[in-house]
Amino acid sequence: MKIFLSFDGIIFILGIDYDRIVNLISKKYKTSEGEEYEYLKKFIQIPILLTEWNQDEILNLIDDFLENDIINQGYKSIIGENKEIIASAIKENPREIKRFLNNVIISYEVKNQNQ
Repeated sequence: MKIFLSFDGIIFILGIDYDRIVNLISKKYKTSEGEEYEYLKKFIQIPILLTEWNQDEILNLIDDFLENDIINQGYKSIIGENKEIIASAIKENPREIKRFLNNVIISYEVKNQNQ
């Protein structure tokens, strides 16, 4: 990154765990409380904080998948009937929802192929 800092028009997008970085800065430089955030402001001009997902948002995403035909018609009923169980069983992360649903579909297909 340092190589490109002198060029105009270069934008860096950093995906970081803000709290973890603050903790690491505090340990490394033995800063007093709050100084870590001031230190990060030197590097990060526009922080975009992502919110944590909760179970209601997961249910809404599953409903959206069902309503917008993102899930194959053959699996809509089983996923719709079990969406509360699905939402409680997986991590609160949209990528994990999609991964889980794909695994359910693949497992179902494999099971039916072997019968």
